[in-house]
Amino acid sequence: MFKKILKILGLLILAVVITCAGMIAIEKIGMLIDQPLPQEQFDGLAGTLGLVPTAAFLGILAHKKGWFSDLKDHKTKLDLRAIPLSLFAISAGTILTGTAAALLFGRLFPVTPGVADHSIISLISAVIIAPLTEEFIFRVGIHGMLRKTFPIKVAIVIQAAIFAAIHFYSLQGTLEAFAVGIILAIFFEKTGNIFYSIIAHMALNTFSNISNALVRRGVPFYTEPNGYLIYHVAVIAVAVVIVVVTAVVIRKGKVKSVQSSCS
Repeated sequence: MFKKILKILGLLILAVVITCAGMIAIEKIGMLIDQPLPQEQFDGLAGTLGLVPTAAFLGILAHKKGWFSDLKDHKTKLDLRAIPLSLFAISAGTILTGTAAALLFGRLFPVTPGVADHSIISLISAVIIAPLTEEFIFRVGIHGMLRKTFPIKVAIVIQAAIFAAIHFYSLQGTLEAFAVGIILAIFFEKTGNIFYSIIAHMALNTFSNISNALVRRGVPFYTEPNGYLIYHVAVIAVAVVIVVVTAVVIRKGKVKSVQSSCS
């Protein structure tokens, strides 16, 4: 057990080294081509793209080592009808943990809106690149390593804790990230298909960027408990509507297919 834990730590350190090397390489390339982007935008983009080699390394390693070979029996193809369910689950998880944390700790640990870059490049990085790389790093890589040493439930909790620590922006946000890490790992375990987790992660980051845009316009999302509650109620309402509409469409499709087969 001790040797396995040391091996996991070694692989994590190697992953960090690969990420840092990728960031440095991208920044050096930017200096050589006299990058036209503002320094803040370029640093953020370099940081996100630096995760790409780490995600590729851990994804390939997970495949070679067969960390998820036991999921082959129930690995599912990407089913568009199941995507609304993943969106609903991720929304429910965030509203339960995030809103509870805001109500319990919002007065003691208030969240102040940060001044961050909100360019198109940053939006693409947050909504597309980050979910792709983070899912392969945390759910495929870190969770894959842990589940070979610890029981699956324990592995899910540990990788979620690491995921939350990396996303330490506030107490409320950290607790929310912890719940998100657990939900996304469960998606992967139940389906054997990482793309459900990627899509849910993309949707969550999209919701977060919408809320940040509203904060910049004076709407008190994330800065006071009531605003936090209202935002997540809106998110969960949208998720419910998506699920209901999808269920109706599927049901109509089944009825039509039955009618056509009878005629």
